[in-house]
Amino acid sequence: MKIELKIDERSEVFEYGEDFKVINKDVKENIITDDEIIKNFENPVDFPSLFEFLKEKKRILFIVSDGTRKTGSKRVIKNIFKYFERYNLNFEKIKFLIATGIHRATTDFEKRKIVGEKFFNEYEVIDHSAEGRGVFVGKTFFGNEIYLNEELFKCDGLVIIGNVGFHYFAGFSGGRKSILPGVALKKTIVKNHNLVFYQDRRGKNPEVRIAKLDRNPVNEDMVEAVKLFGVDKIFSINTIVDEDENILHLNCGEIIKSHRKMCEIYKSTHMVKIDGRRDIAIVSAGGYPRDINTIQSHKTIENGRYFIREGGVLVVLAYMRDGFGNDEFFRFFDLPDLKSFEDSLRKNYVINGQTAMAMVEKALKYRIILISSLDNEDVKKMRMIPAKNLKEAMDRAGEFLPKNFKGFIIPEGATTLPEIEGEI
Repeated sequence: MKIELKIDERSEVFEYGEDFKVINKDVKENIITDDEIIKNFENPVDFPSLFEFLKEKKRILFIVSDGTRKTGSKRVIKNIFKYFERYNLNFEKIKFLIATGIHRATTDFEKRKIVGEKFFNEYEVIDHSAEGRGVFVGKTFFGNEIYLNEELFKCDGLVIIGNVGFHYFAGFSGGRKSILPGVALKKTIVKNHNLVFYQDRRGKNPEVRIAKLDRNPVNEDMVEAVKLFGVDKIFSINTIVDEDENILHLNCGEIIKSHRKMCEIYKSTHMVKIDGRRDIAIVSAGGYPRDINTIQSHKTIENGRYFIREGGVLVVLAYMRDGFGNDEFFRFFDLPDLKSFEDSLRKNYVINGQTAMAMVEKALKYRIILISSLDNEDVKKMRMIPAKNLKEAMDRAGEFLPKNFKGFIIPEGATTLPEIEGEI
């Protein structure tokens, strides 16, 4: 049997036998219609309709995700403006703010893809800067001082568009993440992400993990930040999209409740029951942009590792055309061990050091063979094994596998997670 696995904007063919099982999600292929999108604007979750929310407002700000995420925002925005025409809604000012968090700035090409050519040409589309000016809205239970982009305070109508998916320490993406970290200042983001560690002793908090919201302090801090700003000031739109960015599910309304509801839908369609961990998993990020850089590709490594036993082999297809994704990220791999990572991050927390530490933790626990565009020596510094293609990767994997091994193939690894009783 043969299967094509995406890497960047191309594919590699893998031939396999009965020792491998292909893992596909239970995602329905029914793409939501424009009428259904607009119907959701009229019937939000525990919130007034989009018309009722906007009818007295003059200055509208849209917050949209950056180019590292597929959200379907272009189509959502097109339908919002169609909705405006239906109700004859006119505004003095409309602006788009891209929730970059601490990611790099977006290019004009990416901005056109995010909001659409028409709206890029007609309206101001700006990037958030975590180093820019912010407004203080209060302090959370965890002691985090919340500073948000000043653009949020220049509008009287705020609409956010985000995509729900798995997140390795916030539990899920989307919803409140468009605010924190999306448009928060760096010191606020740093404090929030630092909650992966116990605050009163050494070690990582096990409640901070993928697909978990309750009792996860990172998520709870994000939720508090939104409440400090004011949930009544935000009309939130959540999407679930397929690999071609077609919108499969959409809801909207009160930012916290609508996001929770969409997370449950995502779990039901993207968690796959398995009969136990196996010796090897071959996992593709799903191609560009899910494998745009090392930081984004970590999501695939995080999801894929739940399919294999400790000491098992994880073969990862992730091209990483933008390299590591952040200048600070790669230098952390010079640290000699995990204790050094924690000591460094506790002393001077740097956000991408946390991702680097998480990658090293997995690289020490499993055998990770990486097919990418990165230099071989850089891959080795990350404690991984470089390979040019699947053939070379499988040759290397053979050194670590038992004679009668069993494996999984996961074509969309960035968005697929196994359901394992007692773990996830």
